[in-house]
Amino acid sequence: MLTQTELKNKIKQIPFVKQILNHRNEKRYRLNFEKKIRENPPVYVFQMGKVGSSSAFHSIKKQYKGFCLRSHWFSSQEADIRISTLYKIYQKEKFPIKIISMLREPVSRNISAFFQNFERDTGVNYKEHNFSLEEIRELFLKNYKHQMPLTWLDDNINNHFDIDVYASSFPEEGYKVYKNESIELLLYKHDIEDVIKEELIAGYLQIPDFKLSNINEAGAKEYAATYKEFIKMDMPKTYLDMMLNSKYSRQFYAEDVIKIRKKWSKNAD
Repeated sequence: MLTQTELKNKIKQIPFVKQILNHRNEKRYRLNFEKKIRENPPVYVFQMGKVGSSSAFHSIKKQYKGFCLRSHWFSSQEADIRISTLYKIYQKEKFPIKIISMLREPVSRNISAFFQNFERDTGVNYKEHNFSLEEIRELFLKNYKHQMPLTWLDDNINNHFDIDVYASSFPEEGYKVYKNESIELLLYKHDIEDVIKEELIAGYLQIPDFKLSNINEAGAKEYAATYKEFIKMDMPKTYLDMMLNSKYSRQFYAEDVIKIRKKWSKNAD
């Protein structure tokens, strides 16, 4: 004969009961989350991927008194219940959110993302591939969605928060804070010095003595050796033209275009 506790646990495993309990727990969690984000504005590390967000996210998460969330997309369909809840609440009322986003030179960023998603874009698991470097380059040029970083800021920051980062010039120092009513955005280049990032985030979030801890470096990945050789290869002029003549590159990397071209093509003028 089952004990009372065993009977309760068994009942909880009945599908429709489990569904009711899950719904109740989700509702309770959402209400608790909404209460807490009204006490302290949530920090939303909202970026395109492969721009050095991991270090900032995990460091802020440990040192900020409120919630710190991270994703590449903002919608009600996000797997993270906190982000989907944040989205739904924000659609109803424009309450304060402190957004942090990063920039990266687009060719380097795309190559990094390609290797991160090697199987998706080549059809072969990295450990099982036998491609030459030239074949990997062809797969990169053919299969990767190269336009994504060029349009991400318009598609996401401007679309969701009505902040047009192209409406004014971007400082040579490599960072800028934008404001639109209750929304603030700290935008910075991923390759500025860590000490500057720490000062920026410390002031932006009011975290005294904020420190970054570096993680998720490409050198620790299984593809590190191939990646190191790949980035020595030349990229076609047509590809560099597409990436470096873009609105994104003209806005954020205008002073560096010649240097970037030379980095990716030995024959660059």
